[in-house]
Amino acid sequence: MFSKLLKVARSISGLVFPAVLYYFSYITPRFKSIWVIGNRLGQNYLDNPKYLYEYVNSYETKIKAIWLTTNDQVYDYLKNQGLSVYKTYSLWGYFYSLIAQVALISVVRRDINQYCIAGAQKITLHHGTYLKLNTPDQETPWLKRLIYPYNQEYFDYGFVTFRDEISFNHYHINNHLIPDHIIVTGYPRNDVFFTKKPSHEKFPYKRVILYAPTFRNTFFDKEYDLFFKYGWDTKKIDKILKLHDATLIIKLHFHHKVSQQFVNSLARSQRVILYNTDDPIEDNYVLFKNTEILITDYSSLYFDYLLLDRPIIFSPFDYDYYKSVDCSFSYDYHEVTPGPKAKDWPEVYKYLTSVLSGKDLYRAQRHKIRNRFNTYRDGKSAQRVTREIKSIIDLV
Repeated sequence: MFSKLLKVARSISGLVFPAVLYYFSYITPRFKSIWVIGNRLGQNYLDNPKYLYEYVNSYETKIKAIWLTTNDQVYDYLKNQGLSVYKTYSLWGYFYSLIAQVALISVVRRDINQYCIAGAQKITLHHGTYLKLNTPDQETPWLKRLIYPYNQEYFDYGFVTFRDEISFNHYHINNHLIPDHIIVTGYPRNDVFFTKKPSHEKFPYKRVILYAPTFRNTFFDKEYDLFFKYGWDTKKIDKILKLHDATLIIKLHFHHKVSQQFVNSLARSQRVILYNTDDPIEDNYVLFKNTEILITDYSSLYFDYLLLDRPIIFSPFDYDYYKSVDCSFSYDYHEVTPGPKAKDWPEVYKYLTSVLSGKDLYRAQRHKIRNRFNTYRDGKSAQRVTREIKSIIDLV
């Protein structure tokens, strides 16, 4: 009987305490010089939060930027560099979350400590321009919002940074954003494209080609064949790569799984590498900077890659299925994708051979789409974001 009562008491406290803490965090004293920041449910050290964190730590001596993480590897990595980092749900994680004036996330509140940021100025650094159709979030019933206030992550973005006015005009309509809280700054993660700082990425051959498809909603965390079904031939791609002293990096979305058969087929290749998407500190944007040709289907990362002004081959193998069943598009796909469209791998091989031989027929089209979706092209996005936040909180 006692054990049952104890179990009920724990369940009630587990429901009540987070809500009480959240409401309490409205009234805790907060300091403009303390900012907490995190990314992807606290699990990795990547994207816009990473680059803003590094900028603030390098150039803003009056600001204490603190990275919050639930990942041991990320924690050790930053700690070893002498940077301010705490476990999200540690005592210090709670403490700094309760007194930070600024709470920076990538997409959702759970990127940091969601229980302690009610009174903080929330800044969403945003994941990117969505080529996929972004459907409106459903309104949560008022009672659920009252009991679980810390879970209303899609209805309290605070201020949101964007790369351009076109995408924010589309996005805010579908996601309850306040137009006055949208700021066009560019993305800090793209600043690395404009720096002369040497890369730490090392590849065995001179030229790097990256294949980076997006995941399918209907096959979330499941196997989905984008290879053998569409004519993938390991020997043929190896031959093309060898001829041009190149390597192909396959970087799948972390929600996209492939068959063991495909993994085994790559064991016979000397030039095709399946990239590790499980490493929480592996930097996509350093990889993009080293990439000469991008191959992708519907991933919005190509909007970033356009800043490098390098060829892109699009691979919409399952275009009809994707458009009608899986996700559809925010824009006219063929209008905003400046590159050849391959219906299968044999066509990819054909276009790839042409581009590797020096033929770049889509440069003018790339410039047009790049300028349309990237207001800033100067490597100063982190600086702009910081300046905007300081203005919002009136930090001199």
